[in-house]
Amino acid sequence: MDSSDTNTVETTDVETGVTLESAIRDALRAQQARVEDQGVRAARSNGWCGEFSRIMASVFPEGPLLNDWADSDGVGCNGEHVRDADGYDRSGFNREGFNREGLDREGFHRDAPERYRYNRYGYDTDGYNAGGTNRFGRTREQEARAREGAYVFDADGYTIDGFDRSGYHRSNDTFSEQVSRLRDTQL
Repeated sequence: MDSSDTNTVETTDVETGVTLESAIRDALRAQQARVEDQGVRAARSNGWCGEFSRIMASVFPEGPLLNDWADSDGVGCNGEHVRDADGYDRSGFNREGFNREGLDREGFHRDAPERYRYNRYGYDTDGYNAGGTNRFGRTREQEARAREGAYVFDADGYTIDGFDRSGYHRSNDTFSEQVSRLRDTQL
């Protein structure tokens, strides 16, 4: 038996296939992320960004986890949002809002036709929802009728929403009574 055989240590876990070296590297990166997170937040709130960067460079000579020292929200010491070399923030999304697989935060793929049909508020590119109404509750036909004439008031002097030129709604009983009294006196 060779003496070198007795001093070797099994460096790969048989069940998971994880090497000892990668497990230690992952643990060190997790510890660095915790130190970065707390350190950046403290330095940002106290105005110690320059000193913090110099100290972190001496403690972690391989550099920050991202392009610059940042907290767990991806915000740097001076308040800027920090991204990795590929342009992704800590949550894994790029500036256009897609992750590395091409999915946005709502789970749609960047090339999916559903993504372009309705936005996150449920409206299409023309501003209408699946029920056919816009954010004011009007259909396309109602909007077209309102835009037909020079004025958006009907024969009674009300808009499509039921308001007159003074801002009174047609369901206002007191105003309706006043209008009817005025009409009676004019006839």
